[in-house]
Amino acid sequence: MIPSDGLVFRVDYRKGPGAASNVAADAIRNFVSGDLTNVTAITNPMAVTDGVDPEDAETIRQLAPAAFRQQTYRAVRTKDYCATADELPWVERAGARSRWTGSWHSVFVTPDPEGTFTVSQARREELEDLLDCRRLAGREVHVLDPRYRPVDVEITVCVEAGHIPSEVRDRVLRRIRGDAERPGLYDADSLTFGTPIYRLTLEAALRELRGVRAVKQVEIAARGRHSLREMELVYRVPDNEIIRLASDPRFPERGSVKVFTVGG
Repeated sequence: MIPSDGLVFRVDYRKGPGAASNVAADAIRNFVSGDLTNVTAITNPMAVTDGVDPEDAETIRQLAPAAFRQQTYRAVRTKDYCATADELPWVERAGARSRWTGSWHSVFVTPDPEGTFTVSQARREELEDLLDCRRLAGREVHVLDPRYRPVDVEITVCVEAGHIPSEVRDRVLRRIRGDAERPGLYDADSLTFGTPIYRLTLEAALRELRGVRAVKQVEIAARGRHSLREMELVYRVPDNEIIRLASDPRFPERGSVKVFTVGG
């Protein structure tokens, strides 16, 4: 919290003689009794070892610069721009690239916002102001929206005998979409730049559901990239893209999941 203007702080502390207070066990035996008339003797059962002398000016001069290196307030390399963006609490991860735009170098920073797929105008301005304070003179900084790859997935599961296929299908959809008790398997925070989709992870999560005997087939399609095809063990994307698989009927452009059942 930022203190109000004119607020006065009071600090109470105790200090000792420094290293001179370090003594061995059972070394303290004399004391001024004063009002302690019932005390006949004293001792220290443990040694005192944490007494430290104040730092001299030369030690402070040599060690003080290390404190300023803990957090740098300048951005030179692309990873410096990423680290600056990561300081904001709503940025889960950031990527940056430096490009020659014809007259000078420009840095393009792309944040992955936590808990959402979009960067609001207020957050964009907040990040731009922070980067503008750290950037090199004569180098522009631009904040870009993340590049998403919406994918459509079709899953065919085998239903165990005695289970209703429609109920099993709903369980599979809830596991992927998420609900109030559990986040979705591919929610906004589980996927970031370059995060792949592993088929075995998907199958393992679905096999835990009641009524799912096996996952028979998984097909995947990327809009504008390729049509529906059999999903391999790993579905990868470039480091500057984020997979979208929200499976929200209100936003079909964010990816979809269809579940087909066999047996039951």
